[in-house]
Amino acid sequence: MNYATKALGANPTDKLRDWASWYTLSANQQVQPQAYTSTDEKANFLLQAVQSEFGVACGPYSAGERYTCGEYLAATETLKASGPWGSTTNFYFKAFSNSAMASYFLRKVPYLFEYSDVQANIGYPHAIYSVFNGDETLMVRAEAHALQGNYQDAVNDLNTELARISRGATALTLESIAAFYNGVEYYTPTEPTVKKKFNTTFAIEPEVQEPLLQCVLHLRRLVTLHEGLRMQDVKRYGMEIYRRTINKNKDVVAVTDEMPVNDPRRAVQLPQDVISAGLAANPRN
Repeated sequence: MNYATKALGANPTDKLRDWASWYTLSANQQVQPQAYTSTDEKANFLLQAVQSEFGVACGPYSAGERYTCGEYLAATETLKASGPWGSTTNFYFKAFSNSAMASYFLRKVPYLFEYSDVQANIGYPHAIYSVFNGDETLMVRAEAHALQGNYQDAVNDLNTELARISRGATALTLESIAAFYNGVEYYTPTEPTVKKKFNTTFAIEPEVQEPLLQCVLHLRRLVTLHEGLRMQDVKRYGMEIYRRTINKNKDVVAVTDEMPVNDPRRAVQLPQDVISAGLAANPRN
C-alpha cells in the first residue's frame, strides 16, 4: 500500500487515465489501442511489447472469438452489468460489439505486425500491454485498505476511480455498497451475478468488509478488462470458475467443467521445453 501511494502521489487523479478523451477516439483500426498504450499517457507506468495475436482477438475481426467477452458474460458480469454505482452506460467504455460474434471488448491492445518477408506477406504479430498503470494501482490500494480495515479510505479510492472512468456515476458509501451486494445472490454457473463466493484462507468480516471487497474486485474487473489480471483475483479469493455451453438464445444448456478452489490447474503449467529438460511438470488431475 505504501508503494502504491508513492506511485500515485498526493493527488491520484493526476496518475489516472484520461478515459473521457480515450472514449472519444475511434474504436476502428488501431486508434484507441495505440492511444491506450501510448508513452504519452501519464497513467502508463510500464509498457511491454510481446509477440501475441491478442490484438486480433480483441479487435473487430472474426478471429479469436472464443477468447473474447461474450454477450452473456457482458450482460451478467462485466460491461453491461450494473453495480452500486448504477448502470455502466455512465462509464467511458466504448465496447465494440459484433453481432455475428456476439462479443464485447474494449480496444486496449494494438495489433502490430513485424514483416520477416514483405513479398511473402509473412512475419510475426506483436502487441503492447500496459503492464502497470495508475488505475490498476489505485484498485490495488483500495483492496489493501479494505483488507486492513481502512474502509473509508477504500471507498475514497473507489470514488476517485469512478469520477475518472465515468460521467454521472453514483458516488459510493459503505452503506450503499453493502445494500447493493447484500441484495445480490452469489454467482452460480446457471444463474450468474457480479457477486462471487469467497473461499479464502484468511477471515473476512461479513457485514462491511466482504461487500467492500466485492465492490473493489467488481470495479477492478471492469477497469482492467483484457489486461490479464482477473485470474489472480480468482486465485487469491478462492473463486470457483466454470466452463459452460450457451446457446444462441443465451441460455446455459450445460456446465461442462469446473475449477474448484484446490484444483491443480490453477497453477500455470511449466513451458514444454523446461519439462523436456527434466523438471517435473505441475500436476494435473
